[in-house]
Amino acid sequence: MSDLALYLGALLVLGVMGVTWAVRLAHHAPQHPAPAKFTAPDPDARWLVCDETKCGHMATQHRRDSCGGWTCAGCGTSKGGAL
Repeated sequence: MSDLALYLGALLVLGVMGVTWAVRLAHHAPQHPAPAKFTAPDPDARWLVCDETKCGHMATQHRRDSCGGWTCAGCGTSKGGAL
């Protein structure tokens, strides 16, 4: 009879460990992020390659300035002329 009690105790301990493990995994399950909100692009902007290392020579948004050139929205440098 005492052997049966040992086996039942071991099964109880393993059962509690399994439930605890399942609860912890369920708690850390990845959540689905909210979908990104759409914003309309600026109609006066162009995506041009920035020549400055501050922007990493990546295509950044440029806006038309008062002189007719394009000003980078990331670092503020200007490109002249019509592009």
